[in-house]
Amino acid sequence: MQQFLEGAPRTYEMAIAVAEETAGVKVSCLLTDVFFTFASTLAEKKQVKWIALWVSSPQVLSAYAYSDVIIQKFRHDEEARSQPERTLEGIPGLSRMRIKDLPEALQHTYLDDMYTLFRVFRELGTVLPRADAILVISYDEVTPEPLVANLKSKFQELLLVGSLTASFTPPLHDSGSNKTGCLAWLDKQKHQSVAYISFGTVVGLPPEELFILAEALEASRTPYLWSLKDHLYEPECGLSSGPACALLDRAAWE
Repeated sequence: MQQFLEGAPRTYEMAIAVAEETAGVKVSCLLTDVFFTFASTLAEKKQVKWIALWVSSPQVLSAYAYSDVIIQKFRHDEEARSQPERTLEGIPGLSRMRIKDLPEALQHTYLDDMYTLFRVFRELGTVLPRADAILVISYDEVTPEPLVANLKSKFQELLLVGSLTASFTPPLHDSGSNKTGCLAWLDKQKHQSVAYISFGTVVGLPPEELFILAEALEASRTPYLWSLKDHLYEPECGLSSGPACALLDRAAWE
């Protein structure tokens, strides 16, 4: 990754030049992943707009938006560094996050500039405000309004665009017709009170981490829906034996 980030600016500039010559049309906008911070300089050089795509949660975006504040506070505050359980009060959207929960790039252990990847992470707070717009993969309905308002004040334009998909999903069925009963149960819950847990179909957590997550959910007593692959909740797995387990066909703490 470090080698890619070091060589990417020149590689992308050359690729764009070839594409422009082949198509006979100049690039008018750069749409890149937010971590391609070199796109900011490239867009300025070509005098085009830069649109940055953020695929993680708005809360994590807030952590990087305030990266300078977080780094300076915990780099020079010996007391803060000695209290990893301390929460990030004062950082919008992160008041319940602990210091030890921060991405490694924002912790004092990784402040050596020789790490290109970590340097990119840390400079997001100063680079992202230059983007003409930031597209966030989230929804207004599930993102706290104060957090959205604060992030919008940090950037030129912030747009919550929902999920990225190559095709439209089929229309939703009526809640009562859902065989699992999850939608009917969800309709009865308070707004923004249910946690939905899914790690997709590509990456899977190891069993020990799944158990830790299950224990945390049980301790918090937060209503939740947890989407798991079949083999992870078969009886022999053991994950379905405790009260903290919630699958697509049932929910905890109803």
